[in-house]
Amino acid sequence: MEIKILDEVLNLKNGEYKAVIENIIGFKNNNKVLVKFKLEDERIFNKFYQTEELTRYPWSNLFKALNTNNTDDLIGKSVQFEILNNASKKTDYVFSNIKKLKLV
Repeated sequence: MEIKILDEVLNLKNGEYKAVIENIIGFKNNNKVLVKFKLEDERIFNKFYQTEELTRYPWSNLFKALNTNNTDDLIGKSVQFEILNNASKKTDYVFSNIKKLKLV
């Protein structure tokens, strides 16, 4: 049996991207969610959040635009977002932060 290996990433270069929200997975034990974005080039961008972060800008724009507070309603929606990276001063690990997010 042949399987298709997904190209999943945790970091992107600074810039604008279009994607479809492929899935939002909640983790009950630690109040976190994983958002999976399918980019136009077929890569999957994985972004972890504390659940309460979805209640604030820029995520609140999506919920307001769809008149919902349910993450399931975001799955399958096309979005455009801007990435702005910053590096940890302690570890030099680069974090890809979504600064702007909107439905397209």
